[in-house]
Formats: sequence, C-alpha cells, structure tokens
Amino acid sequence: MEVTFLGWAALVAGIVALLLVDLLVLHRDAHEVSMRNAAWSTAGFVAISLAFGAFLAVAESRQAVGEFFAGYLLELSLSTTCSSGR
Repeated sequence: MEVTFLGWAALVAGIVALLLVDLLVLHRDAHEVSMRNAAWSTAGFVAISLAFGAFLAVAESRQAVGEFFAGYLLELSLSTTCSSGR
C-alpha cells in the first residue's frame, strides 16, 4: 500500500491538532485529574479512533482497518494496564 504525501500530511496535522486540543484546551492548568474527567477524555479519544477506523473502512481495504484496530487496541490495553498499577 502506497501512502501519498497528502495522507502523511493529514496524519501529522491530525496528531498536532489533537495534541493542541489536549494541552491547550482540556488541560490548561495543572490540577489533579478526576476519574470523571479522565473517563470523558478517554471516551473522546476512543470516539475519534472509531471515526478514523470508519474512514479507513471507506478509503482503504478491510485489512487496513483490521491492522489499525489491532494496533489501537494493543496500545490502549498497554497504556491502561501501565497507568492503573499504583
């Protein structure tokens, strides 16, 4: 599968946009993050990944969708497991 320059540019722009929203809007000031706030943030980012997976389903093959969700679920499970062990 050949990825175009426009595809890479869109990926980088999307990542930068999500980081800016996370850092400048959601977590502007230093404070203890509540469980409710963390749950809403997690739900929002999962919704974004589901929307991206739906976009992949339209634009690419089923194999690409499967690879994306396999990698996403692996990363999500690893980050959830590592951050919950206090």
